[in-house]
Amino acid sequence: MKHEIMTSLEVATCEDDIVNIDLNTIPDEALFQGGIHDQVDIGVLDDIPYIISDVSNNSNNSFPLGPRGPPPRKDDPGQYNFSVEIHSKDTHKKKFLLSHKLNRIYVNMETDFAVQFNWELVDLAATQMYVRATVVFEDESQAEKRVERCIQHKLCSSDKGQDRVVSENVLRSSRPLGTNDVQYCGHPDDPDYWYSVLVQLPKPGREPCTHAFKFVCKNSCSTGINRRSIAVIFTLESASGSVLGRQTVGVRVCSCTARDMCKDEEAEGARAARKRPRPRAVAPPQEDQAGDRRRPARRRRDPHPAAGGSSRSDQHWTIALNTTSNYYIIQT
Repeated sequence: MKHEIMTSLEVATCEDDIVNIDLNTIPDEALFQGGIHDQVDIGVLDDIPYIISDVSNNSNNSFPLGPRGPPPRKDDPGQYNFSVEIHSKDTHKKKFLLSHKLNRIYVNMETDFAVQFNWELVDLAATQMYVRATVVFEDESQAEKRVERCIQHKLCSSDKGQDRVVSENVLRSSRPLGTNDVQYCGHPDDPDYWYSVLVQLPKPGREPCTHAFKFVCKNSCSTGINRRSIAVIFTLESASGSVLGRQTVGVRVCSCTARDMCKDEEAEGARAARKRPRPRAVAPPQEDQAGDRRRPARRRRDPHPAAGGSSRSDQHWTIALNTTSNYYIIQT
């Protein structure tokens, strides 16, 4: 399902200023999520968060623009104490598991896993909130690279006719494509725009909000993730694009979730054991017949060493013999 062609765009700033943009004046290659700011010279949009809304089909849904450049990774609950929970203890046939020791989820491809989002509702009772899920590489040496789907899965029959921003993203919402409350962000031809899934949450109430995601590519795919460690950054955002909270969860997309989780936890335990210093072995004290604990006896040095060194060939020795035959043997 491809997006409908828009003829106009309504842009709202954090100051509630509304700007109408005629899309006919913008090159076709510039019409992508997050790229209009680079093509249109509007001073009111400079250096501030903003949102976009499609007014060609009278849609009332507006979404924060996708961030450009590597997203921040540091966990930050923010002033609203944002947190993410994943429950896997009741999973049927263990299609996905959560390792609390490694802060990592092990999930099979095309398997739905529910993520629960919590935050304090003090000042957000009537505010429209969004959650953005962005997949990144965990290794710092790979932090500047965007995570993309492998060629084999990208060309599968189920994705024929889909926009590249959808088919090249390794993460998807479990809701059907085209759902109004889900937006796929990024730009295929500009690797500086990270792929992400933006979900419009229902109006917050007393119960936490839950949304299900799924992966459409594996860690072992050679032309995609290529066995590199990945993680998902969940950010709580307002309609203006302000980040109100952030939490990162590691991910491993594999076929044998239980086996890989146990293997990684054992490897982490062995690695932690090698870092700990080994205690010095101390011999236990000995006990005599009376039960007193004493230290082990030490070998004492000779108080009268031989003069001139350790040789004692010039000293006299007394040998007791019991027979005369032994006396004659020594003399010979």
